[in-house]
Amino acid sequence: EVGLEATLAKKCVGSCTACLVRIARDGKLDALNLGDSGFRIFRDDGHGALELVAASNAQQHYFNCPYQLGTNNMNRARDADAYEARVQAGDVLMLATDGLLDNLFDDQIADILAETLAEAPAEDGTLGETLACRLADRARAVSISRHARTPWSEAARRSNWRGGAPRHLAIPHVPRLEPRRTVCAKLYA
Repeated sequence: EVGLEATLAKKCVGSCTACLVRIARDGKLDALNLGDSGFRIFRDDGHGALELVAASNAQQHYFNCPYQLGTNNMNRARDADAYEARVQAGDVLMLATDGLLDNLFDDQIADILAETLAEAPAEDGTLGETLACRLADRARAVSISRHARTPWSEAARRSNWRGGAPRHLAIPHVPRLEPRRTVCAKLYA
């Protein structure tokens, strides 16, 4: 809240959604989510697939109008939804923007993650980058398809929305980060 007020006082123009996650040493995850970015926790189901065990929900004023922090907005940090969950070794924690979450269903994300984890060696330090790139590539391919069924297209249909969403493209830009700071990382004991 303090950062937002300081930004607004400087008359900076812009807005953003926000998803903050903290994991304690005992495996307790605390998260705050504002808008249509979010997090997902996937866990091995014991049969080689991943299942969704926790997820944030998108916050919207109405269809295609997410809560945001910034100029010309009524939302504040205190409007974020709070979440608690437990993570364990082997879980996959994913933070994503609407560019991914609007284009891929959770079961599709789980399949891509499981497929990638089965192929990728875990010790080479690039697993998080590989996971993020595969997800971004698939989301981008789906976003430019005129016939793809997506979470966004289903929500648009339910809302009687007319027109497309060209800004909902997922651009695969994944910076090289330390393994503990990757966009999508497998948790190890």
